[in-house]
Amino acid sequence: MALRVIFGQILLAIPLFFLLNYFEKKEEKKKNLLYLLLPSVYILIISALCESIHWEFLKQNIFLIAIFECIIRIVYTKKIANQEEPFEKDFFYFYFVSILISYLTYTMYIAKVELVLPSPNEFKNTLWLIVLFYLCYLWKDHVNWNITVKEMKKLEEKETYIVTSYAKLKTKYRNYITTRNKDLIPLLYAIMIYENYKMPMGLRNLKVLQHRFLNKEIKWGIMQVDSPVEIDDIESIKIAVKTLEKIWKKQDPKKKNSIKNTLMEYNKEDIDKTNCIYRLYETIINFEK
Repeated sequence: MALRVIFGQILLAIPLFFLLNYFEKKEEKKKNLLYLLLPSVYILIISALCESIHWEFLKQNIFLIAIFECIIRIVYTKKIANQEEPFEKDFFYFYFVSILISYLTYTMYIAKVELVLPSPNEFKNTLWLIVLFYLCYLWKDHVNWNITVKEMKKLEEKETYIVTSYAKLKTKYRNYITTRNKDLIPLLYAIMIYENYKMPMGLRNLKVLQHRFLNKEIKWGIMQVDSPVEIDDIESIKIAVKTLEKIWKKQDPKKKNSIKNTLMEYNKEDIDKTNCIYRLYETIINFEK
């Protein structure tokens, strides 16, 4: 390999060194997946830039940039920063995996294609998917805002919708509501109607994609509950049942406001939401009479 290639790749390893430093400071969890893939993404971008300025010679064994960056970091840490402590095992694990990914990126893709960047025809489908995802993301936020502020109060006035939704949801989920507390069952359906109206299945699926690809924290299932792992509608109902039963045990069933107090604690003192769901609850109770 020509000396100018090695020299050029050593120089290109310096910006990667600073990039890794920057993102290491930004990330709460160091050496996460995005941080681990950064060298591979970097060499892909550099390969594309080299093609655009007709410096294809720098693409030869370009994965060595990741190795040169590792050497620069060791020299900097030991000679410039004067760090006397030995490197942790995580350091060597990170660089082993990172360099391996960079090597595979080079051998399986960069070295096998004439152009790293896709042609306009190849790229247009991907571009439109990105645009569509972005528009859906903006639309989701817009719809959420409109539903929250303007429409949720109207929901309690839509008696036909409430009763129809109640009948449909009861048919679909009645076998998964395991509580023996008859007072909580209509309350559970009222919450379900509210959350499903505010966040219907299409938007819930979009939020799941946001979580998977953007690592964004979301609420889960038809009941919109918190969960450390992905759960479906049925699991969300089970979590909601357990939460309501736990709150209900602290209430005095004989008191008139026991249902509303339970709902208020479930909604974390959100008065507007509690009042809306309580009116849905009353509509269900009147329907069942």
